[in-house]
Amino acid sequence: KKPVNGSKSSMLGSATPGGLKDDPRVKASWALYISKFITAYKRKGVPVWAITPQNEPEFPAPWEACAYNSTLERDFIGGYLGPTLDAHHPEVLILAYDHNKDHLLEWAETILGSDYKKYVDGMAFHWYGGDYRVTDGTYGYDAVNATHHFAPDKILLASEGCNCPGVNIDDWLRAERL
Repeated sequence: KKPVNGSKSSMLGSATPGGLKDDPRVKASWALYISKFITAYKRKGVPVWAITPQNEPEFPAPWEACAYNSTLERDFIGGYLGPTLDAHHPEVLILAYDHNKDHLLEWAETILGSDYKKYVDGMAFHWYGGDYRVTDGTYGYDAVNATHHFAPDKILLASEGCNCPGVNIDDWLRAERL
């Protein structure tokens, strides 16, 4: 990975906009690592039907993460991950993006609007959207709808949703806004 804040390379944190070093050997190694991860799970009897290249690619998390923008993720999938999985795990689907739904269409247009769409079976998204946690689950569905109309043959999978910023018993605010 690229150094973060001038430090030595580390698996913790991520440089932006691309956390992987711009080196074909690094990208090929990362794709092979993901493929070997799938192989290891299968050997233990855990089937893997789909993967996303990175959870929350727009967030340079302080833990093991690799930030991407839509172009960098598209190029990683098309040049490395897609061909590697086709060779070793052709039955495993790739779902791109896997972040907040308000940016879903932009990522879909970049990734599914390219020649690399042949490797991508759909888009994963989180139910969050907007700038404030109070809007969790209520903002961004226009992007989901627009993405469906942009790529009606592709899977749209809600891959994450939580009770952020917490559960309040007898508080129906979120449900009432839907």
